[in-house]
Amino acid sequence: MRKVLLVEDEKLIREGIKASLDWPGLGLEIVGEAADGDKGLEMSLALKPDIILTDVRMPGMEGIEMAKKVLERLANVQIIVISGYDDFKYVRQSLVLRLLDYLMKPINEQELEDVLKKAKAKIELAENKEREDFEKRNIVKQGNQVLQREILNCLVNGDYDGSSWQRSEEVCRFIERSRLFCVAVVKTLNFKRAREQIFNGDADSLIYTVESIGNEICAKGQDFYFFRKPDKIGEFIIIKGIAETQPEEGYRQLKLICYDFVKALATHTEIVVNIGLGNAKAGVEGIAQSYREGLRVCQKTSFSDKYQVAAYDSYKKGYVENVFSDYEEIFKKSLVGDSGSKALEVVQLIYHKIQNDNQYPKRELYKNISRWLRLTQECVQPKCGSNKFSI
Repeated sequence: MRKVLLVEDEKLIREGIKASLDWPGLGLEIVGEAADGDKGLEMSLALKPDIILTDVRMPGMEGIEMAKKVLERLANVQIIVISGYDDFKYVRQSLVLRLLDYLMKPINEQELEDVLKKAKAKIELAENKEREDFEKRNIVKQGNQVLQREILNCLVNGDYDGSSWQRSEEVCRFIERSRLFCVAVVKTLNFKRAREQIFNGDADSLIYTVESIGNEICAKGQDFYFFRKPDKIGEFIIIKGIAETQPEEGYRQLKLICYDFVKALATHTEIVVNIGLGNAKAGVEGIAQSYREGLRVCQKTSFSDKYQVAAYDSYKKGYVENVFSDYEEIFKKSLVGDSGSKALEVVQLIYHKIQNDNQYPKRELYKNISRWLRLTQECVQPKCGSNKFSI
């Protein structure tokens, strides 16, 4: 039902217009009446009618002036002028404002019905065009998003060449204005359970929910990309482009975005995630390097609580220390108990454990080795004498 506003200073004419047509049969509803242009403007902005029928000459603001002010705020409203004056000045002003039509009093019912049908058809035509334009823009937007996700996923995987990102102008500009890149890996801990129990087996709805929240959060910052990793179930990626002169500030912004994201998920959904943050890396090839670091955090850090955001630097230090501390007591007992073979077994076990992980920080490793050497000295020296064993 299209809304009609009637603006006419003579009540008798207003009543006649209302009684002259089968308004519901035309798909129209008179939602308001005004007796002057000032009230007509006020009601137009409040009611937002589709069609306005207005007299020209009224007390206070005249109909043409009111129409001009209405069109400044409601560009798509159809305005029909009704006048008892065959005055070319008003006709010309109506043409300048591109009003729908200019009817003379006394109003012919058929002419009024025809012009109202014309107004409805013009509104529907405009809405259909707007809908088609929106759908076209949406198709283009979705196509761009798919392309961007494909390109970014290739960069994350390290599968790229010098021209791969140039297929997307937006990704190209993102890479050109950023010198450093930092990747956060989002792992959904309860993907299968959430899919079955919360989303009735609909994985697409789950993914849409996470992506919607992620994109909304990332839109608060600058140079962020959030997307689902298509080749990993339950994994999502946040890429932050960072200016070369502000690496610490860029990394801080990424952490804040990650905290906001897990907070939003915890507040509005039952989807449980943890996030691993890689370090900021230089160049487009750094995207894959930072991703591997973030992924390593997710895979190897033991999260004791839900919704954790863990940085790679903290993980590296903690991981190496944990490897040593887990076996330190066994090593010490072996030395005290004169079980050299057991002590050697422990050392070999740690060696092989760390050897399989080529990402450990050497500084922390050397520090722990030095500590174990001192521990060996403390345990062995009393038995060998102070002059026979020293470090």
